[in-house]
Amino acid sequence: MSSLFRDDLDAIPAYIPGRSIPGAIKISSNEVTDAPDQSIIDAVATAVAGGNRYPDTSSKELRTAIAAALTQDLCARASLDNASDNASSGEGDDNAVTGATETTEITPEQIVVGNGSVSLLQHLVQAACPAGSNLVMPWRSFEAYPIFAQVVGAYPIPVPLGADQRVDLPAMAQKITDKTKLIFVCNPNNPSGTTITKAEFAAFMDAVPADVLVALDEAYIEYNRATDTPLGTELVGTYPNLVCLRTFSKAYGLAGVRIGYAFGPENIIEALNKVAIPFSASTVAQVGARAALAASVAWAKSRIIGGEALGRRLAESSAQGKILDEVCEAFGLEGRPERIEIYDNAHIQGTNAVGGMVVAGPEGFVKGQEGAAHRAGLVDVALVGAAQAPP
Repeated sequence: MSSLFRDDLDAIPAYIPGRSIPGAIKISSNEVTDAPDQSIIDAVATAVAGGNRYPDTSSKELRTAIAAALTQDLCARASLDNASDNASSGEGDDNAVTGATETTEITPEQIVVGNGSVSLLQHLVQAACPAGSNLVMPWRSFEAYPIFAQVVGAYPIPVPLGADQRVDLPAMAQKITDKTKLIFVCNPNNPSGTTITKAEFAAFMDAVPADVLVALDEAYIEYNRATDTPLGTELVGTYPNLVCLRTFSKAYGLAGVRIGYAFGPENIIEALNKVAIPFSASTVAQVGARAALAASVAWAKSRIIGGEALGRRLAESSAQGKILDEVCEAFGLEGRPERIEIYDNAHIQGTNAVGGMVVAGPEGFVKGQEGAAHRAGLVDVALVGAAQAPP
């Protein structure tokens, strides 16, 4: 690396996205199969006509729309919970309505918008982590987490997932030191698709010092099927050191538009605004996101690819161990690979193109979609060694 740049830059890995194949959906990057709803396409097309004007750098209209959607979701959940409680106790419906009105409101001032939630994750690291500090994170999880830390001179502290491929919150709590400034918790976790429970997260937050920021990454929360898992909307008023992040890239099908948001206490949002890149959320992205919200939660749910696939365990560890031993023998390996990635592009031709990816490790399949790689025509097998833990 040229002396024009900092000495440690060579040690920082660049984020490498999955390989693209024309006409194929990148399941490995969790792209959805369908184009955005027509109402979103029309709104974005109209917005492009004003492309000569700078976007609203405060994203006021979008933040207002997000706040309304999050608050509506809170009220709906509170109403359902109260209705369920009342049905059990024999009380009438009046209390259910009262319970909904007592739900905490999320305001536009508690929201910041960015160029995808990934940019906001980077901003959190910039705002919270000075050089030499630590960032605790589950591993494996979102591949960009350790890169974010290294870019600012902080040390990523990866904590392995449990045997069930779930985020090990007690183990993460044990890694907290006086150098820890930020913790990432991905729920549902990417790539394992597993979730944590409400009790586990509450116990974890009780163990986290008040001066350590916790980022709950909910990029895949619309895919969630677990009833016992924490939701950022229900916790935003509970913990002053908790910020939550969501995106329009996944369930809303706007990965190429690049728009996401974070919500939490106003002082955390103010800090994020200080390190944000001006005009990073384009007019097209803001308009597209508002149109997506207007298209309703029901539409968003319909975007989910094989929802049952999230969190699915396809095999027991003993069976996987046997398979990995056979792989070692077939490829002449000295030891079991940490993971095996199988790509299938045998069906990318014609009018109904589809690609597939399966990732397997010693404890079973950690990421997969509906059977594409089980068909004939496997074209690529990658054996990946153990990730190197940072200092």
